[in-house]
Amino acid sequence: SIKVGGVPGIEMSGVVEDITLRHTVIRDAENARIIIPNSMINSQTVINYDIIDNKFKKRILFNISNESDVELAIKLIKENIYRHPLIMESYYPDASAIDVAVTDLTEKHVTLRAYVWTLNADNASTLAHEINKTMLHEFRKHNIRISEPQTLVLQHNNDK
Repeated sequence: SIKVGGVPGIEMSGVVEDITLRHTVIRDAENARIIIPNSMINSQTVINYDIIDNKFKKRILFNISNESDVELAIKLIKENIYRHPLIMESYYPDASAIDVAVTDLTEKHVTLRAYVWTLNADNASTLAHEINKTMLHEFRKHNIRISEPQTLVLQHNNDK
């Protein structure tokens, strides 16, 4: 599985199905075939997730309001990730081994980042989707508020 990037706003990812002299064929998550000229691949950043090792370290971000109980949120994230069947159990003797840290603090929110090892990129993606859904319910149950989206309003005065 690879990800090709480098062009702003364009990112393709999937499993390499075929490599010819002229192009590379990638099957994306929706089973579509993406045909990329090799000249483009040669000039772009290519991330190969499983060229040697399939293990994948997934980053999952959570933004909670800064009035919420951060320690409780971290505890809930660790417990729920630890119980998930797609984690690599050998990396985690118990829930405390799950890496969750405060990575950003603003006037409106606290960003919590969890890293978790899975067997491959597909498992990592599934785990992230399922954990996000689980944490939405857990946060609501424990009165931990997800932060409000911030909107920046710019006013331009044309008066001279």
